Amino acid sequence: MDISGELQRDLSHNILKVRLDHLGHMVPHSFSAELRNDIEKMSDVKKDGYCGSCYGGLEPEGGCCNTCEDVRTAYVNRGWSFANPDAIEQCKNEGWAEKLREQSNEGCNISGRIRVNKVIGNIHLSPGRSFQTNSRNVYELVPYLRDDGSRHDFSHIIHHFAFEGDDEYDYWKAEAGKAMKKRLGIAADPLDETQGRTSKANYMFQYFLKVVSTQFRTYDGQIVNTHQYSATSFERDLEEGSQGDTPQGIHIQHGVSGVPGAFFNFEISPMLVVHSDTRQAFAHFVTSTCAIVGGVLTVASLLDGILFATTRAIKKSGSGGSAAGYGGKIM
Repeated sequence: MDISGELQRDLSHNILKVRLDHLGHMVPHSFSAELRNDIEKMSDVKKDGYCGSCYGGLEPEGGCCNTCEDVRTAYVNRGWSFANPDAIEQCKNEGWAEKLREQSNEGCNISGRIRVNKVIGNIHLSPGRSFQTNSRNVYELVPYLRDDGSRHDFSHIIHHFAFEGDDEYDYWKAEAGKAMKKRLGIAADPLDETQGRTSKANYMFQYFLKVVSTQFRTYDGQIVNTHQYSATSFERDLEEGSQGDTPQGIHIQHGVSGVPGAFFNFEISPMLVVHSDTRQAFAHFVTSTCAIVGGVLTVASLLDGILFATTRAIKKSGSGGSAAGYGGKIM
């Protein structure tokens, strides 16, 4: 979601989600081996003349809710909460509640790339599903926040988070950019290996990112466009409501209601930072070498002069003492 009004919901393209067990290991056999999508499955159901009930929800154009997801959407469009899937025939057939209970102690590893506009916006990860009704975003969280002994929180580890450019889709340019970052000491991004921990379901993590366009120019003529960013963070316990007190005893009030999850709020800076690779000319090398040699010779001559003057003064002092002793009169 960004300031231009563009909203992308339930992103799946270029996104890989892997189920993890309570130890953080990948759940075996968690990949789908089915070659047909949901639309093809639904068409097979319609061939049998089946038309599922929407259970009072707002019916779609076809008038049928043949899947559990259709019923959930109908409920949200009606403004209702989808709290009890066990009473829905479609959800029973799909084993929706069983799948949710099976995954109650699991985690998820998310990786991939998302294209965003160069304007102020945010990327957020939250449990449940989001819908849009009457030009408003609605988040369906009830199955994940119910008090049934299962804990669903948004504790997380950010292994890597970066803003890249279109040039970095090219392998060779991406490698050139990485090499340049290593030489400059900026290979790691601010949020890499950042951890957020909580034991509460109604908890919100916010990251505020300032993104600056960056251009690398290598000595062989390559130009790589990418981005750098700085980051700050804020955490909020939503169970306290819109008002609360800080540990210092200061009363605070939040003007915006929060949603459980992790929010990445980014702002694009109008500046461009350019890093250029340059190589000194041979004439400059010769000049520098001559200057160094000349400096060494100058210092050597100064030391030689100091040593010569010191030695001469010592010799004069010694010869003067000997002459005074020989000039005495013997009786």
